[in-house]
Amino acid sequence: MLPATIADFAGRLDHLGAIRRAVEATDGGDSRLAVPVVIISGRAGVGKTILAVHAAHGLVDRFPDGQLFANVHAATAHPVRPAQILQRFLRMLGVHGALIPDGVDERAEMFRNLLADRRVLIVLDDVDGEDSVVPLIPGGRSCAVMLTCRRRLPGLAGATGVGLGRFDPGQSLELLSRIIGSDRVRQEADHTRSLADLCGHLPLALRIAGARLAARPHWSIRQMSDRLADEERRLDELIHGGMAVRAGVRLIHDALSPPARRLFRLLATVDAHVFASWTAAALLDRPLDEAQDCLDELVDAHLVETVGTGRGLHSHYRFHDLIRGFARQRLAADEPAAQRSAALARALDAVLCLSRAAAAPDAHDPMQLSDRSPTWSPPAELVDEVTADPNLWFEREHVLITAAVHQAARIRLPDLCWALAIAIRQFLILRAYKDDALAVLTAALHAARQAADRKREAAVLLELGTHASGLRSHDDAERHLAAAEIILQQLHDERGVAVAIRGRAFVYYGQGRTAEAVPLLRRALATTRSLRFDSETAYILQVLAGISLLHDDVPVADRLLAEAIHHARASGNPRIVAQALHRTGQAQLQAGEVGLAADTLAEALALARGAGDVAGEAHILTGLGSTRLREGSSAAAHDVLSQARDLARTAHDALAEAHALCGLGEVALDQDRAEQSVMLLQQAVALFRAVGSRIHAAHALARLGDALQAAGHIEAARESWDEAMLLTEHMDPAVSAGLRAKIPAPPRGLP
Repeated sequence: MLPATIADFAGRLDHLGAIRRAVEATDGGDSRLAVPVVIISGRAGVGKTILAVHAAHGLVDRFPDGQLFANVHAATAHPVRPAQILQRFLRMLGVHGALIPDGVDERAEMFRNLLADRRVLIVLDDVDGEDSVVPLIPGGRSCAVMLTCRRRLPGLAGATGVGLGRFDPGQSLELLSRIIGSDRVRQEADHTRSLADLCGHLPLALRIAGARLAARPHWSIRQMSDRLADEERRLDELIHGGMAVRAGVRLIHDALSPPARRLFRLLATVDAHVFASWTAAALLDRPLDEAQDCLDELVDAHLVETVGTGRGLHSHYRFHDLIRGFARQRLAADEPAAQRSAALARALDAVLCLSRAAAAPDAHDPMQLSDRSPTWSPPAELVDEVTADPNLWFEREHVLITAAVHQAARIRLPDLCWALAIAIRQFLILRAYKDDALAVLTAALHAARQAADRKREAAVLLELGTHASGLRSHDDAERHLAAAEIILQQLHDERGVAVAIRGRAFVYYGQGRTAEAVPLLRRALATTRSLRFDSETAYILQVLAGISLLHDDVPVADRLLAEAIHHARASGNPRIVAQALHRTGQAQLQAGEVGLAADTLAEALALARGAGDVAGEAHILTGLGSTRLREGSSAAAHDVLSQARDLARTAHDALAEAHALCGLGEVALDQDRAEQSVMLLQQAVALFRAVGSRIHAAHALARLGDALQAAGHIEAARESWDEAMLLTEHMDPAVSAGLRAKIPAPPRGLP
């Protein structure tokens, strides 16, 4: 009764082997073993039936008493019942119709009795549940059962599961080569790969595309690929003869429960190709458990698939490439426009609420523009999961969040676009997702300009300026910040103007142009003080203190830092307090108050850790490492600085890593490990250059010269000191003089 197999069967060799091994497990073996049952599962169009039939033909010699085949048609409106299949099987086995019992249990008993001493293979195609299978399973181990289904059947204990996924690219090309000819594939190799991608590497889709090309030898493969490029029309193109991808997908879709069908189409509103499990709850506006049940139903039906390794609330899913187009068509046909918009707003607001929960307090909107009131708020249990490890959550979800930013810009929701961009930008920058950070901010700028929202436009320009400064694009940074300052002046926004001025000053500070930075910082400081803008005031004061320390003016730095700590505490932001204390510890160390510096830095470290500021913790640990070295404990210094380096790498903070490496180099030099010191200081110099910090690069080069001299590389030491001197030439005289004082002149050990 087996259908004919196909001549162009491709791939699935591992699966064929697994099926044969499962069937052979009882062949002549232990009589206690039950009849082998093999379940071939997978989405529509993945090739379950073809594999089952092909495998069955390969096993014919093991089942000489017959091969029974039945299509249960479970996905249709009228599936074939077990009683009907048993009646047909019994007739095939020679039972007269008049002798076939009426009840399904009696028919199943007769079926088992007839097969007790026979070697028969039973293939059941397109089953849906255990109830439709159990009456058809023989009792003797001499038989075997193979069945195909779209979802797993956990109720069949002891069965061997063979899950089918998409083809890999090599298998896709093999199948297309067999259908349309290897020469044709070779001539258009790139377009063939594109065609396979557009078919989602789904065997049925590949077979249909290949059949259409085989029937049209005058078509190029590129033509077929171009016809599939439109996602909305793709399923309409994948029809040939009696084969159609849409028909299989529609059957599965129509068999879903109404809530699962609604979730299926609503998921098509989200632009992100990968979505989290909580997205379903927001789209449906239902509790997490109910939404998860609907999502699991879609997974069982192979309409969506799980991706990644996340579990529970951190699970991720995606559409199959072909099925997403069908979902969009159902969305347009079955969901009213108002409900589509409301569902999408809930999903995007869920992203916003969770991003805000994960973001550090000072990562929120510095210009207080995020005034959007979310239309859906996530449950407390989900928020707790996110805040337990915010960096891990951002790492898992940043693709989804960045997609949400772009979607908000596309559908002209500038307030949401801005709020999302602000919530994620610090994470993207700290984790060195530079391209994503730029793309997010650019999308927010475009949205603001489309909405003619001048204040948000200025706010995005401020962020772009800060981002460019961090990338050492000083010209871009100055251009963005200057443009923001002009807009904010026109809007009479004193707070924003102060932030823009401070941003320009920081660009100069990073280049060692402190004489240009100080007047701007003082101007911004006057404004932030008058506006009682505590967080910004604290930041400006500690930057001014840092400049004073470069000029070796510790008393002025102490006075500025005392005020900075006052404003930092008034801001209520522990990260800003930690930053001010960190700078204070540096000043104390520079003044020779090593014990006091150690206490201050320990307090700063506790605050940074409590706030989850990994990068800040790394910077503070470098200061603590320096204090341990000054205390004469190089071993303790090495341990603290190694921890700082590791944390900096975790946070992707190149500047903190460079400081830690520089400190480790100084420790190695103190321990007479000159060659090790050279290696560490060379790494530090490279990183300081990479982040555009000329001041710190010059200092590291000076210390590198000392290490090279100690290692006996006299000429290399001279070159390192000369390079440090060159870097100081474009700095302010006071800063340059302070750095040059640390460079031997004339170089020690040289004539």
